[in-house]
Amino acid sequence: MKILQVITELGAGGAENVITVLAAEYIKRGHTVSVISLMGPPEHSPIPEKLRAAGADITYLNMGKSNPLAGLIQLRRIIRNLQPDIVHSHLIHPNILCRIAMMGLPVPLVNTIHISERRKGKKLFFLLDHLTFRLADACTAVSNASAQFHCDVCGLKAGSIRTIYNGVDPVAMPSAERVTAFRSEMQLEQYTKVIGSIGRLNWQKGYDLLIGRAAALDRKIPAGERWLVLILGDGSERAGLQAMIDRLPLKNMDIRLGGFFPDAASLMSQFDVFVMPSRYEGYGLALAEAMTLGLPVVSADIDSLPELCAMYQGAYRLVDMDRDETGEALADAVFQMAAASSVSGQILQSHGAMAEEYLELYRSASEKYRKKT
Repeated sequence: MKILQVITELGAGGAENVITVLAAEYIKRGHTVSVISLMGPPEHSPIPEKLRAAGADITYLNMGKSNPLAGLIQLRRIIRNLQPDIVHSHLIHPNILCRIAMMGLPVPLVNTIHISERRKGKKLFFLLDHLTFRLADACTAVSNASAQFHCDVCGLKAGSIRTIYNGVDPVAMPSAERVTAFRSEMQLEQYTKVIGSIGRLNWQKGYDLLIGRAAALDRKIPAGERWLVLILGDGSERAGLQAMIDRLPLKNMDIRLGGFFPDAASLMSQFDVFVMPSRYEGYGLALAEAMTLGLPVVSADIDSLPELCAMYQGAYRLVDMDRDETGEALADAVFQMAAASSVSGQILQSHGAMAEEYLELYRSASEKYRKKT
């Protein structure tokens, strides 16, 4: 089968990770995979290299906001020339563009919703999604919560979107040398507990909420102990978050922005507790990866995150970040989980199982398309 994946860009994100996994899985099974990125090549992202290493071809459209029509025409021309057996688009912009660009082309289209989009200014896209939804042959979401959210905001019939959970294989443990180097770089030996998180430093991930409410946790730390809140990742809000940290009068803990690490998932093994304070999520890849390590977790009670936690056999606490303005609930949850034990790692959905579900969907969508035409 000749499979084409279409996505907004190839930065280091959850949707980008999914297409990388799917490409590797399908190429191993003898299929051909091509990838179209609407944007140009990303900076500081391992995704393009992983795709090429797997054997996938990449085309960058370098599509700008000033002339979306030109990008749409280019997208249609590439799909027509490539003649794939299936097109699988990811995220709202590629989903809508592919529906329009592929009108009249003899190729079935599968869409995937990866996020419960709560940013302002998206009403036009929700309207366009509603108006073009019937042009896709199948639509999935990466969690039940995300599927329901998208149906609600786009005015779609309940049950219109099928859930296929993202795949997460066991996180590889770092070597002893890597652990020693990381612990030395982050100076972890001086801390009693390490409360860690992984994610982009942007509004969605809610790190300003975590930092802004850290004083409540600082007050709970026993005398003689020193804790570290360590956030691994980079993004547009780094300078602002660092300014917040610098203003905090903390006595018993430090907060550190550790920066981007390609092997961040494996370095979670050095955390005592994993925290995910997101404002919204479609799935929560880092949370699922923390679960493969059996870590105690503290998560925002939003979108897909309680859904994942409900499947987890390890220790977890949910916090309603909107109502916890003082940070007391967050502090209590972190303190409780810091006293909890890690468990055997748990895989919610493997890479192979996810790939097989999508492959089954490709076949059924192709069959549906043939009957329709």
